[in-house]
Amino acid sequence: MSNLISVEEALERILARFSALEAEPVQLLGALDRVLAETVIAGTSIPPFDNSAMDGYAVIAADTAQAPVTLRVCGHIAAGDPVSSLRVTS
Repeated sequence: MSNLISVEEALERILARFSALEAEPVQLLGALDRVLAETVIAGTSIPPFDNSAMDGYAVIAADTAQAPVTLRVCGHIAAGDPVSSLRVTS
């Protein structure tokens, strides 16, 4: 007769010996290596507009149909700036 048990039964036995800790408030700097007790939702979006998470280029597909092509940079938007701040260059 074997003393082996299934993985599921082993997990069940282990988890039966533990219980969740009570939640406690801590300052942000003291929260390192802790787990949130509930979902946290920011009250304000930063930045307060849709923003790309990476650098890139926007092109008109028709302008690249005969690749390779040389495209002209016609404007710049700095990280975090809204699209309305587009500075068009000539």
